[in-house]
Amino acid sequence: EAETRLGLSLADLVSTLEGTKLTQQQRLVAAATTAIARKCDDLFDTTPLEQMDPRQALVEAIEGKEAAEVLDPHLAQFAKIAGENMNEAAHGALRDIAQVQIESLKQRNPNISIHEVRDVTEKKGSLYMLLFALNISPNLTPARKKCWEALGCLFQLIDDFEDEQQDRMEGIITLVTMSPEKT
Repeated sequence: EAETRLGLSLADLVSTLEGTKLTQQQRLVAAATTAIARKCDDLFDTTPLEQMDPRQALVEAIEGKEAAEVLDPHLAQFAKIAGENMNEAAHGALRDIAQVQIESLKQRNPNISIHEVRDVTEKKGSLYMLLFALNISPNLTPARKKCWEALGCLFQLIDDFEDEQQDRMEGIITLVTMSPEKT
């Protein structure tokens, strides 16, 4: 429920800054995509590396294919709702998010470089915020797109600070948990 409120708040923020009023469909997409984001993060953080099936099933569900049995039914439903109700630009960002989640698996490698961590952090953050912006305003100018991406990176860093203790326990390397000698 907290994720849903966060998603709706982000959508309201984007809507206000873009000067548009949110439709019911855009609110539904915001709620569903926020649920996907949290569930997706949990799925990728907790699934053993050798079990790629749930991760690939998520990508397939977002692409509109039948979700495999290995995928949590709630996550499959959220992906279906989002996919059926968002515009093509936002749908493309959602597909990209699923792919960057797969890339983020390298954050479990204790020898990951700061450049790789920064790249994953920037991609995850920028794509999540861009998803909200594109859902509301699919024809963003390059300058506005860049602004939303930068704001998303900031939110990702805040999220990494909030998750610091759990990420340390799970061995996930972020810009926050990375040892100072590597930075």
